[in-house]
Amino acid sequence: TELGNVQLYAKFMFGTSGLEYKKYDEYAEIKGYNGQEADVLIPEYYDGLPIMSIGRASFFSNNTVKSITLTEHIISIGTEAFKDCSSLRKIIVQDNIEFIGDGAFVGCADNIEIAIKNNSYVERYCSAHKITWSAL
Repeated sequence: TELGNVQLYAKFMFGTSGLEYKKYDEYAEIKGYNGQEADVLIPEYYDGLPIMSIGRASFFSNNTVKSITLTEHIISIGTEAFKDCSSLRKIIVQDNIEFIGDGAFVGCADNIEIAIKNNSYVERYCSAHKITWSAL
């Protein structure tokens, strides 16, 4: 429906409510999440700046989130970014991820899956850390 398309577009442009941001000179970073939605969409921009990073421990011990979709501006997932997110089952990443910090997925659900779009770095990371991955 048209209303559904408008809601989806708004979520894509503005992301899931409850996300916390930190601005730098040329980019922004996700610093936390205090929302209640189980399916989180990271927006492409915050206040005109591309969101390029999921910050250190930004979702630490969040037991609400079940899935997270990262946009193609994201190049870095910080240390312990999703540590102890016991409900997290799926993360969708694009092809620009260049860095995943230590312990980023420690303590997540045993059956967590990372869906990857053409990114050999993330594929190697998943294989090395025994995380299930699939191609987008």
